Amino acid sequence: MSGRSYKQEKSKPAFRLSVVDTVIAAVAKLRQATLVHKDPELSALASEVTLQSLPFKKTTNRKIRKGARTKSSTHTSSDD
Repeated sequence: MSGRSYKQEKSKPAFRLSVVDTVIAAVAKLRQATLVHKDPELSALASEVTLQSLPFKKTTNRKIRKGARTKSSTHTSSDD
């Protein structure tokens, strides 16, 4: 082993992915399949597995319309 300790070599993961994404990527790699996805985090795996990116869903700032019902506005009073 080199001059570095075991702890130093194992301290940082190569990729930061959820367990589910990791399993999906592993199956794709084992089966030599193309992983079709919308997850920008999976682009880090491009050197490990063949990827096909679909368009990412753009986030929008949704505004609540006046008069729209929310969970707090659905409460009914017993005084009615």
